[in-house]
Amino acid sequence: GAFGLTADDAARRLYVVRGDELLSGVDAFLLLWHETPGFQWLARGVGLPGVRQIAGLVYEWVLAPALFALHNRRQARAARGA
Repeated sequence: GAFGLTADDAARRLYVVRGDELLSGVDAFLLLWHETPGFQWLARGVGLPGVRQIAGLVYEWVLAPALFALHNRRQARAARGA
């Protein structure tokens, strides 16, 4: 796949392609929030030193695994034709 990612890799976390650069996790969220009207404040807040590191840990250990589990459930449901 693009950037050497498999479909499973891409489903495990958020990725954003910006030109020839691949951002993932909190960095990807920061870019999206920075460029989305009304969300710049969130990018500024989460981008603060310390906050960014904590957000990265929460994303890696809580949010990304939870979102991947939801993705897997949706995939299983679609495979069953539900």
